[in-house]
Amino acid sequence: MEDTVRLKGYHNTSLENAYNIISEKYFYLSKKNTEWLGCGIYFWDEYDNAVWWSTKQKNPSHAIIIACIKANSSKFLDLDQQENMDKLVEFARQFNEENKHNNMIPNFKNNTQIRQYYCTGYKKRFDVKIMKYTFKYPVINCVGFPTQEIERVQLCLSDNETIADMKLRRIDYAI
Repeated sequence: MEDTVRLKGYHNTSLENAYNIISEKYFYLSKKNTEWLGCGIYFWDEYDNAVWWSTKQKNPSHAIIIACIKANSSKFLDLDQQENMDKLVEFARQFNEENKHNNMIPNFKNNTQIRQYYCTGYKKRFDVKIMKYTFKYPVINCVGFPTQEIERVQLCLSDNETIADMKLRRIDYAI
């Protein structure tokens, strides 16, 4: 019997979208080429991170969906573990080598697109259901200088199968 990874995730969205997601019990996958961990359904590991991210958006969301997430541990890839990051890098190297003569490798505009492309490909090739990575965000002081970094964990789900339960919580920006 395989071990099961169990996580709690926080997804921020508009109140209207949240009601639809809860009633349909379904998230639509984000497929933009700017997604940090490839195509998927994005969650933060903590409520405060979801609220923080909402305040960074042009149109801040007013709801957070709290989800219970679970998958077999063999379907979970934690990119904070060096051995897993090495697997992703090796996958990209092999892919590039196999496809260098047939124009299958896109012309990327930035590192985000590179990351999105290879994370999506890796998840498809190896049937990864949950990908996790800790991103570092600078804290900028009142005169525009970064003074420290805060680590925030992102979870990217490949599909709705890993979501066991969900509930809605409105954002209180007074926190």
